[in-house]
This record gives sequence, C-alpha cells and structure tokens, in this order.
Amino acid sequence: MSKINFIRYDSRKHSDRLFHIMMNSEQQYLFLCHNNINSVQEFGEWIERQLRGFYYNFYLVEVDDDIVGYVCGCNYNPINRNCSITTYIDDEWQGSGIGAFVTLRFLKELFTFHPIRRVFCEAYAYNHASLDTIRAAGFAEYGRYPEYRYFQGEYHDLYIFSISAADNMSMDELIRILAEAKFIDEKRRQHISPDTSLRDDLRLDSFSTVLLVNQLEMHLGKAVDFSAFKGIETVEDLYKNLIKE
Repeated sequence: MSKINFIRYDSRKHSDRLFHIMMNSEQQYLFLCHNNINSVQEFGEWIERQLRGFYYNFYLVEVDDDIVGYVCGCNYNPINRNCSITTYIDDEWQGSGIGAFVTLRFLKELFTFHPIRRVFCEAYAYNHASLDTIRAAGFAEYGRYPEYRYFQGEYHDLYIFSISAADNMSMDELIRILAEAKFIDEKRRQHISPDTSLRDDLRLDSFSTVLLVNQLEMHLGKAVDFSAFKGIETVEDLYKNLIKE
C-alpha cells in the first residue's frame, strides 16, 4: 500500500510544485475561485498571505515521497465553531480513493484537536470525482446554489455538503457507507443488506479496509480497531461489534 503523509508547506522546497498544482490551467474549472497568477514569484507571495490569514491548517499531500495535492481548512468561525475544507488531488491520482482517505484523515484531526462543531465543503455539479469523494467521506448534502457557474455553454449548480462531529451511525448508515464505497463491485453495491458477507461479497483489500475504518471512525466518533474485522462474517455482525460499549 502507498505511504500517504501530510507535510507542511515550505516555500524553499514546495513553491514550484504547489504552483503547478494550484495553477494548472486544465484543472481550473474544478476550483471555486479562479486566480490570475502568472508566475511562481507572484504565487509565492499570494500563498504566504493565504497561509497567514485565510487557511485554517494547510497540508501538502505526499504519496511515496511525491506531492500529489493538498488539503486545508478555511473560513473558520470561532463563534459558530464551523469551517470549510478543500481537498485537491492531482488528476493522475483522481479516482484512486486517496481523496476520500485524505479528507477523512483531515476531518479526524480537526474534530480531535479543535473545537469544531461542523465542517462544510462544496463542489460543482459537473465535478463528479469530487462529488464521489465527498459522499464517500460521509458528507451529506446540505444545500445548493442553482446555476452558480457558467461552464462549457451552460450554467451548473454548486453543491454544499456538511458533516458534524456529532454524527452517529445506524445500520442504515453503515450500509450506505458500504454501498457508496468505491472498492465494491457495482452490482454488489445495489444489494447490500445486514446479512451480506464481508468476506465473500465485499472482499475488502488492505487499502479499502483503511478507508472504511476511517469512515467508520468519523461516524462513530471513536477509534476503530482493525481487529473488529477479524472473525466477523456479515455486515450485521460488524455493526454490532462497532456500536457495543
């Protein structure tokens, strides 16, 4: 399994790489805001201002010593105790499940070490990869701005999603998490039930299990031991094991 690290931005080492990630002209249609920055020097000055006054925790995402994206919080409101987050993964890694894994890991840090009550994120209706990642990370649709952005000859909605530190998981929620997981065959997703076999029908590999564990931890609000999956045959057995005191 690939090694995924969160590292802090260092202008002496990361400015060029982050410039190419955030200013990639072919990916600008995915970003909520378009920045007209044309040089690494101008970008360096801009990102330093953002790090001082806008971003609430900012990490570069490193996979096997290669920087492939970033994750950050922003718009932190200390009175209402909420913030927004953004996860961006380079296009060659999109669809790999890393985006959901990174989002869940970042959420876990926010809810563990900061008094944040609710987290929001947004994505355009045409950004199917981000919508899949957001839903796989356990976010629920909170609202939308209709016809918010013009792109390729038409207007598109902007979806708003939210997740709370107090979210609880029911059997239906566990089934939803499993059904939306990318590592399950499309035909199996439509027929998951409490008696679905974890071993034969879901066939979780190591990376999929790590992703699933992170999703469950977010919904349960507590750590999930990998041993919870040992000797458990069905989805119902897993649910009972997870919610027991």
